[in-house]
Amino acid sequence: VSDYDMPGRNGIEFLETVREEYPDLPFILYTGKGSEEVASDAVSAGVTEYLQKESGTDHYALLANRIGNVVESYRSQRRLAERNEDLRRYKHMINAMNEAACIYDADGRFEIVNEYLADWYNTTREALTGRQSNLIPSIREQSADGDPYQALLDGRRDQLSGEIEVEFPDHGYGVLEYRLTPIVVD
Repeated sequence: VSDYDMPGRNGIEFLETVREEYPDLPFILYTGKGSEEVASDAVSAGVTEYLQKESGTDHYALLANRIGNVVESYRSQRRLAERNEDLRRYKHMINAMNEAACIYDADGRFEIVNEYLADWYNTTREALTGRQSNLIPSIREQSADGDPYQALLDGRRDQLSGEIEVEFPDHGYGVLEYRLTPIVVD
């Protein structure tokens, strides 16, 4: 939060200095010297919020609310960027494997698929993404003790592995050896 009128430089010059080192840091220009020109310059310089000071104390509640909103938005964007970076690393790891490998979502749909698995299905990775896996329903159906996939998701199991007899599209009937391990990406 910065004022516009300050000794040595104005708030927009200060914002430009901050942006050089912290390009994404939330910045609120909170000024009593409001004009369309100042507001336009502030927006052009990349200000997150522009607020004019008002008389009385009600504007402090508005300022506090705006600070909370921009900080939460900034943190959400950082968490999303971190999650996307984690997914990028997992995707790279999955694609480097020389056997069928994928990442499922909580509902057992393909989230990330490697080329080997896509070839097995005679399709592309993109075409499989979002589709329901044949494996997860089969594991659930053939399990004698509840839902082992849900137990894995809930943290009651560290790993889920075994062999399963299943019909594969375009490949016929077979026995599949599988190993599932949870990856938590918030």
